[in-house]
Amino acid sequence: MASDNVAAVVKECLAIVKKKEGCNKLKLLLGMCNREQFIQWKDEKQMDVLHHTILSNNPEVVEYLLTHGYFVRPFEPEVSPYIHLAAYLGFRTIINILLTHRPGDNRPSKNLKFPDESSSSRHVSGVTPLDVAASAGHLESIHLILNQCVIKAYPEHAKCGYLSLATLAGSSKAVNFLLSQKYDKKDLLRAVEFSISGARSEILDSLLGTGVNTCEVMRGTNLYHALYTNSALKGFGREGYKRLPDVTSVLIKYHHDVNTKSPCNTYPLYSLLRNSLCAHDYINTQYYLACLKLLLKANTNPNFDEVRYEKVMQKKGNKSIVGRPAFSSALHCLLDTVEIYASYLDSKALAVKFITECSDVLFRFDADVHQVGRLGDNKSTLSGSVLHQYAKSSVKLGVDAAVLKVFLRQGANPDIKAKGKYCINVFTDSLFVSILAVPSHKTQPDRTADIDSMLDLCRYMSAKSIQETLQVFNHEHGRNNAYRLKSQIARIKSKLVEYSKSVAPLQRICANYIWQRCGRNANNIHSLPLKIRYKTEILPIV
Repeated sequence: MASDNVAAVVKECLAIVKKKEGCNKLKLLLGMCNREQFIQWKDEKQMDVLHHTILSNNPEVVEYLLTHGYFVRPFEPEVSPYIHLAAYLGFRTIINILLTHRPGDNRPSKNLKFPDESSSSRHVSGVTPLDVAASAGHLESIHLILNQCVIKAYPEHAKCGYLSLATLAGSSKAVNFLLSQKYDKKDLLRAVEFSISGARSEILDSLLGTGVNTCEVMRGTNLYHALYTNSALKGFGREGYKRLPDVTSVLIKYHHDVNTKSPCNTYPLYSLLRNSLCAHDYINTQYYLACLKLLLKANTNPNFDEVRYEKVMQKKGNKSIVGRPAFSSALHCLLDTVEIYASYLDSKALAVKFITECSDVLFRFDADVHQVGRLGDNKSTLSGSVLHQYAKSSVKLGVDAAVLKVFLRQGANPDIKAKGKYCINVFTDSLFVSILAVPSHKTQPDRTADIDSMLDLCRYMSAKSIQETLQVFNHEHGRNNAYRLKSQIARIKSKLVEYSKSVAPLQRICANYIWQRCGRNANNIHSLPLKIRYKTEILPIV
């Protein structure tokens, strides 16, 4: 038969399909028609022969066509991928055949058209066959797709229940439908775990909406800690980062405590900050900042001393979670985290940007810049305020005037002494350790600018504090004969002696006095009835 009679062949084929007369007659008809023209034929709704075969629920012909090279990939229909149509109709056998011969069709699609719809449906986001089956209420089709596709993608979870598998697939529609059916509590808890590790906010919302007690999830770890810790894993992906604020909002919505302390070392705010610097792609850090604001608005405490709490709990026999150290405040955590990631950053400017952005948010929610706590991890014996922590961290980061200005204008006091040391002493101790750690045959970086910038803090210290800083320095390093430290020791000692003997100009003395009397608070300075240029003189400028 000539190619211009393709429509006639198709008409006879569709009649055979509807009558389910088998494939012998179909074989004869197919031999009378050009293969490509047969495949390309479409009706007024853009449906082809395979669409009509699926509509007729004729799995024998579907398999025959596919096994004989008709409608196989890379051919794509104009509307409604075949498996979506079969899922909509709930035809399990046909779904199974399509998954065998066209497994690549199990993917999201936006252009869907079903027989009882008057026009094509363009979806804003892609809809999967699993979503379609769930929307149509076909439980057995849902089970089939989960068994065939999700377990294949996640063989390690082959023994999981259907709620868990639907969560792994990321189908909120399937999860919602399965929740309307009978389900196992263990499956529900596992699904919660998967929704946290995959940052699936819509699914988590549905799961928590059942009122399930999540104390048994993630080995009893609070879900905030689990979420932020999992976000640091390699396979989390950008889409996961984008969903972090939504998941955090869901947890807050269902009254998960943002100040939960147990187990030790899982305080949500510090777990967030510890994992929030995306050295490989800083753009993702914005999503952590959004989470930071959400937690603080929900009244998390940026000054919670997790170190002290850990010691109390350990005396009672409680163990801490392995994975991160405890922190004395959010600001201590922030600076220690940036110090840890310093070697991975492409630019020190990113570290400065991260510190200033996070600290700005924390200060708006009453983070205490004076709080004294441990510096570093649980092996550290150092203690101090936020300035002490920055002094330690800046050895790796470099001393940045913008960061120092932020802390000073928020009231940081360089006169604070902790465990016998001022922040300058902590800086020099850490600096010398860092210098000596570099092999002698390698060239040392020039640290002169960092030394001078840190010692500029003397301008905001009392004469007594400067004298004591010098005394501590001489006691610790006055007899240090290490050749590689010779120039640094000489410069630091010289600068400290200079600051200890010099008398500041009267204008500077008055500015410091007013600054102290105003509680080292920039807002109090701004409220003074003074001209702007005088206020500028009073505020610390590094």
